[in-house]
Amino acid sequence: MAGWVILTGCGFNPDGSDIDVTDLWEQFIIASRQAGLDTNVGGYVLLQDFDGDGKTDAASGFVSSEAVVIHIQNNPSVWSSFTIGSNLGAINSLASEDIDDSGQPDVLAATGDGKIWILFAPSFAGPVTDLWRRSSLDHPVVVGSWDDVKVAHFDDRAEFNIVGTSSDAGIIVLWRSQGRVTSAVTYEPFVIASDLPGGFERLTVADVDEDGDLYLVACGPDSGVIWLENPGAANVTQFWMIHPISSDKGFTRVLAVDVDQEGDIDIVVTDRDGGRVVWFENRGSPRQNPVWPEHLMANLLPGRPDALGVGDLDEDGVLDILVGTDTNQQAIYWLERQGMAQSLWQRRLIARTGFDVGELPVGDIDGVGWPDFATTLAGSPSPVVWYRQD
Repeated sequence: MAGWVILTGCGFNPDGSDIDVTDLWEQFIIASRQAGLDTNVGGYVLLQDFDGDGKTDAASGFVSSEAVVIHIQNNPSVWSSFTIGSNLGAINSLASEDIDDSGQPDVLAATGDGKIWILFAPSFAGPVTDLWRRSSLDHPVVVGSWDDVKVAHFDDRAEFNIVGTSSDAGIIVLWRSQGRVTSAVTYEPFVIASDLPGGFERLTVADVDEDGDLYLVACGPDSGVIWLENPGAANVTQFWMIHPISSDKGFTRVLAVDVDQEGDIDIVVTDRDGGRVVWFENRGSPRQNPVWPEHLMANLLPGRPDALGVGDLDEDGVLDILVGTDTNQQAIYWLERQGMAQSLWQRRLIARTGFDVGELPVGDIDGVGWPDFATTLAGSPSPVVWYRQD
């Protein structure tokens, strides 16, 4: 594709003010507003190849829609949207993996009606628009709302584990399959953390101490940031040891990424009400070095950051952070490291959206080899969109 602009070294404002790169990014519509779907509040989107054609597709849901929709890419400018689950409850979070080993990715939804749904895709023998089976996971306790869901291999079994967090119940639960997955009832729930003051709303999965096991990192606006230590494949259903990262409150989104490129996993969070994006530095061996120094990446006030994404947007070998804001100054920013990771990062303004920005998954959406990203814009006539560099 002609016209790519490499932004490495193209300017740095030492006062931390924005560099406007809005003319270097183009927005494309994935889905316009659909009749019968309320997309005015709280969007979530993920990227996945749902039909196996090698192109990047997407799935989205909104707190207000109570439905999950998949968006199949015909070409980068033309997408077809299909509702695969409705009347599910407020969609707080989505995840996608091939849960039943059918050869086609399934979708999980954490919802505000106290259920985590698995939407099982039809096999590749039929079109992806065929009926998606749905069933909900069993719960160990009564839960009013599930805030987040993640899928990963925390043990040595072939089947995926599922993890969900509920801030109102103050618990984190792991589901482990008892055999080949045919429906959600195949999964048995185990509480791995409970009585969590304030509860935790968001999770991310990472090998925090680089020992080969996957762990959880959790944050919540009323509870701070923690990491939970996997007790090992044989004991994954037991309680996980909790290690504090920060007791400060206000954090609403979390990423695990090697910010300073020192070979270990650091933690990036949004402080929505404070308008900040900060990162916590892993000094190596976090059990022995439990103090995680906090560093300010950017202050986005009056914007309120409540969405994150990560990728090497300019392909300079250094990961960049995408941030979306809501409420006051709705926009999408690219935070680029300048010099030491502990210093302020340069803010590059990608778009002023006029609508609350949702998740920001990064991927090569148009297949030309450069990082793009998708997002939701709650209340917009085009509530699901993607952006590419021109």
